[in-house]
Amino acid sequence: AEMLDEDVGDDEVRRIALESGGVPQYIKELVSQLAFEAGREAEAETELNEITVSEISALPDSAQRLLSLLALCDEPLPDDVALMASGLSVEAFEAISTLRAHHLVSVQGMQGMDTLQIGSEAVRDYVIDRIPEDWRVAFHGRVAAEMEARGTYPAESIVKHYAGARLYKKAGLQAWLAANELLKADRTNEAIWLLEKAKDYGEWTATERQRILTHLGRAHAELGAGPKAAEAFPRGRQRRVPRAGPRAD
Repeated sequence: AEMLDEDVGDDEVRRIALESGGVPQYIKELVSQLAFEAGREAEAETELNEITVSEISALPDSAQRLLSLLALCDEPLPDDVALMASGLSVEAFEAISTLRAHHLVSVQGMQGMDTLQIGSEAVRDYVIDRIPEDWRVAFHGRVAAEMEARGTYPAESIVKHYAGARLYKKAGLQAWLAANELLKADRTNEAIWLLEKAKDYGEWTATERQRILTHLGRAHAELGAGPKAAEAFPRGRQRRVPRAGPRAD
């Protein structure tokens, strides 16, 4: 609390204590991250014209690409994932330095791993609305592939990015596999979103779709959502008409 120079709750103090393991260097890094998160919430209320739109528009191509990729991600990205997915090579670190110099991106370090994150929701919203469609699709696909290869990212993020890349079959398969594991672990509440995405995105046979909808209905019923359970079960007898999935930012 003293390092943050403000009043913080017991939850924040407990989080720092647990995640740092009492190591002073890690305590400092977590305090920095917590302060950044607090500042990000405050900055989200800032008008975009105070960020200087002209500076964003004048960024070199490499910095524009990296900023666009980060805008598509809800979570901080490790720098190696961001750079691989953005397709940058020798100009990568110059792009990071440029974005940091304009206070558009923050670099946070934790136990030897640096992560990149846009520091303002106002900037993120402005950038995401102006990303060329070919960049959007390519970046989503590369991020999804990098996340899947590392095996340490939540399935929800991988599903979202595969859907954003219009790779709906992959998104549906990832959603179903992850949901099935959660159901086996009795984590029903976490599985429902993934079951919904498996239903929406996957290319299934009638039998496979029936199985997904049955699991979805049972999950809703287990959580006491009777109407949603009733809605899911009858559709199991209907074959899905293939359609294009919704775009995921």
